Amino acid sequence: MTETDMPTHREIKDPETIRQIFEWQLETFRSAITSGQNAVKSAFLLNGGAAVALLAFLGQKGASPAVVDALLPFAWGVFLAAFTSGTIYATQYLNANLAFDKHLPQDQKTACIKLLIGKICNILSVILCLASYVVFMLGVYAVHCALDG
Repeated sequence: MTETDMPTHREIKDPETIRQIFEWQLETFRSAITSGQNAVKSAFLLNGGAAVALLAFLGQKGASPAVVDALLPFAWGVFLAAFTSGTIYATQYLNANLAFDKHLPQDQKTACIKLLIGKICNILSVILCLASYVVFMLGVYAVHCALDG
């Protein structure tokens, strides 16, 4: 059986099969949520931990301007991680709102707009989290250069 021969959700009549498909989709969704949460927690931990460690180092060795400047990427990394949390919230709010609205009469244009904004927030969340990791690496490089030079 090829993928084109597979029945669509509307063609499936067996309640047990429908339940299994729903459970699989729900578990996949939960897995994606958990993975996203872990990625954001990692971004917070990496950038926040690096900033705290650098501050502790500055307290022991004194503050050279180059090392102080190396704190900035870590601060941006924490900001990006926090902003990612906000966009994840917006994504989940819009998706839940859209799922609830399916049971209410509404025009198709409003549903499409909510779906589009939800997808944009989702993509933005991924980009922001990845940017937080990139900024962390830039911070590590800045500290390396500050301590080497």
